[in-house]
Amino acid sequence: MGSDAHVIRIKRVEILRRDDGTATIVYLFPRSVEITKKDGRLLFMAQIGRLFVSQFFYTDQMQLQGQLEL
Repeated sequence: MGSDAHVIRIKRVEILRRDDGTATIVYLFPRSVEITKKDGRLLFMAQIGRLFVSQFFYTDQMQLQGQLEL
């Protein structure tokens, strides 16, 4: 991460289990920390047991129901 990067800690994690044995993990972040288009690129990192996950997200592509939502 660059020198201008900052860490946003998750507020809560929810695990939504399905009848077929799969699950969806939902990470909830505090609304008090604003993400704007100026941030440009966000890096999400998580550890689930021995599994490490990381993914870049780009603010100009963050949409909800077809509208840019940050």
